[in-house]
Amino acid sequence: MSAFTDRVRAWAKEHLLLLGTLSGVLAGIILGFSIKPLQPSVEVQNLIAYPGELFIRALSLMILPCIIFSLFVGAASVNIKSNGKIVAITFVYFILTTLCNAFFGVILALLFQPGDPSVLKNTSNETLLLASTFTPAKKSTLLDNFLDLGRNIVPNNLFTAFFEQALTTVNDVEGTLVRTVGTRPGTNSLGIIVISIVFGSIMGTMREEAAPILRAAKALETLINKTVKGVIWTTPVGVASIICAKILEITDMWSIMSQLALFVVTVAVGLFTYQWIFMQLIYFAIIRKNPFKFLMGVFPAALTGFSTDSSAAALPVTLRCLDENVKVSPRVSHFVVPIGVIVNKDGTVLFVTVAAIFIAQMNSIYLGFGDYGTIIITATTVSIAAVSAPSGSLTMIFIVLNAINAPLKDIGLLFAIDWFVDRLRTTNNVLGDCYAAAVVDHYTKNELDIEESKPDGCESPQDGKEFEMGKL
Repeated sequence: MSAFTDRVRAWAKEHLLLLGTLSGVLAGIILGFSIKPLQPSVEVQNLIAYPGELFIRALSLMILPCIIFSLFVGAASVNIKSNGKIVAITFVYFILTTLCNAFFGVILALLFQPGDPSVLKNTSNETLLLASTFTPAKKSTLLDNFLDLGRNIVPNNLFTAFFEQALTTVNDVEGTLVRTVGTRPGTNSLGIIVISIVFGSIMGTMREEAAPILRAAKALETLINKTVKGVIWTTPVGVASIICAKILEITDMWSIMSQLALFVVTVAVGLFTYQWIFMQLIYFAIIRKNPFKFLMGVFPAALTGFSTDSSAAALPVTLRCLDENVKVSPRVSHFVVPIGVIVNKDGTVLFVTVAAIFIAQMNSIYLGFGDYGTIIITATTVSIAAVSAPSGSLTMIFIVLNAINAPLKDIGLLFAIDWFVDRLRTTNNVLGDCYAAAVVDHYTKNELDIEESKPDGCESPQDGKEFEMGKL
């Protein structure tokens, strides 16, 4: 009996953060539904939401430093040849899994047929008003989206990239469509990623000249990691506050959920099937280890993504889980995950695909094989450009709808249930980053082990012990 108790205690100690986060989720749900009948005032709701707001702000504060120093140190810690292999495997994995999710979304939408036209007739006046007045912020085409992607990858100013993104807008001037390349507020994370990788890779070839800069960068990365650890231990309180406040915020949750229930079920079945079956099969087929043990190790990151509704906000927790719980090489995890936060949207592409077909079905629009192919390709492209923010993908769906000539006004219907669905798909995005890091680590482990075993004076300055990331 004592041996069993000791094992339970050891497991609980090892998974203390997971247990704390789960407790926060349950506490938030129980408190939310317990307080909701009391109809608390707006001031009380704001006070309940305040700890969660501070928690998200603290995590958001760490996002940019995590991305910059993780990628910079990670790129500088392996030679350019290894960097090229890591980048190639990472992007091939991301593109293949994203395409698979888009294809899976089409299959689910055809099987479940969630787009009942009666939904449009039975929704409340408030929801119909939202649906009819919703218009996209721009009318850019898929080509404009591709061109903006390139402009953001190569920013024209390093400093403005921290708070501006390139954006093409289309305006109707006296019957003529005029395209203007401008900017919009928001961090250009894609450009910062590219700059960090390029600078880090070049720094890795500079040997002794780069030593002081690398030591300073690693010291800053260690400082950020220690700060993040302190923030992470406030997760149970932050999660409980966020979920409780969200439950109190929704006024007519059950009626709209019942009207759009089949759409929610379709997306949820797809997301959970991918998480619990496909991801595990991929992990087992490639790495040949118990996938569910890995899943338990990274589950706190998924829960944080669910509660914060953002894979970017969950980035610090994701890195900690990979480094400490499942022992993925920091040289890989700190390189792959920041990229994945920006470009890997497994859950998002499945949602966008199902949503586009859902709206087409509601409006009795016939879709052929060519249309489904268009949806898959367009949704994959759009998911790469989707911002890592709550409900960021909703503003991207109109591009897919434009591609199949479906009405844009019905996007507004999705706002009613997106607060819940967005959390589900964010867990897919976070777990997708974790499994990608594990796969890349598996395929590059031999090369990285060889680099670590080289004596001083070899290809790059990180060959010496003082440059080993694992010793930080």
